[in-house]
Amino acid sequence: MKADKINITETVESARKLLEADKKISPALRAMFEMLLMIITLLAGKLGLNSRNSSKPHRLIQIGRKKQEAIKVITNREANLVV
Repeated sequence: MKADKINITETVESARKLLEADKKISPALRAMFEMLLMIITLLAGKLGLNSRNSSKPHRLIQIGRKKQEAIKVITNREANLVV
């Protein structure tokens, strides 16, 4: 996966190799970096997704947006009622 001329896959793999090679890093810091690399990989995978190539049909995406808007309206109304 590439974004703005940066190969994300290669960059993440390079960071993983450096992380494995560094023996001075504490286990907690290593775990944090591994988690961040996983999050970056997951987000990079979503970069090119839209309603045509994702697993969710466009109609379901629209329904989800309408539900979110309805929830916002309801919560706004409840917030105005609370005094």
